[in-house]
Amino acid sequence: MQSQLPVTKMDDKPESATALDPADRFAALADEIRGLSQDVSDSLFKVLTELRKSNPGNVYVASKRYIERFGFLLTDGGCLGISDRFVEGEGDAYLFSPADIVIHMMPDKLETGDILLAFGLNKGGIWTYHCRLLRFDPRGSIEIQDLADEKTYWIAPDRILGKLAVVIRFGTPEWHSLIGQLITPSRLADSLSKHVKRLEEGGPPDRSRRQDELRRRLAVLTSSTR
Repeated sequence: MQSQLPVTKMDDKPESATALDPADRFAALADEIRGLSQDVSDSLFKVLTELRKSNPGNVYVASKRYIERFGFLLTDGGCLGISDRFVEGEGDAYLFSPADIVIHMMPDKLETGDILLAFGLNKGGIWTYHCRLLRFDPRGSIEIQDLADEKTYWIAPDRILGKLAVVIRFGTPEWHSLIGQLITPSRLADSLSKHVKRLEEGGPPDRSRRQDELRRRLAVLTSSTR
């Protein structure tokens, strides 16, 4: 007597068909996070902190995308900070140097030739760099040239943190009127001293010129605090 093969009914579904689609899976995950604590923001922060251990760059990008899409555009008001690096400019001049005050903004429209502050991702997190916007691609990406090594890349617009708007040079009257509100002279001097030591260990071909400029700035800071 022949054994009968199992018969699958037409309304039977394979096990995989019962799996949630991606949208439902994310919704289920959101429900689980909501149920962890009455303070959803604290639960979400802890989840992101755990993800940051293995994917720090992705957590940053996701947070930036969320704020730009649903929240207050932090870059609309601009970003003011103190430079921690030498950025190459035209010829032998630096676009700006450590201790200069630098202001970035995010305009509604970018143009070719704009100097941009952008970021990249690696396993250790993110790094920032300055680049020149070369051209636009109709599909949405932009071609940029890294000012440090002059290499060109195509990047997504969401990798842009801002456009360079103003550089307030070290030692100018405007610089003196602002610097004390941003950082203490001793902390700034300590930062410059560490930069000098790093250059003593190695650096670009013009490191001697960079060291001389940093030492000059240190001398100005020292004399101004006496």
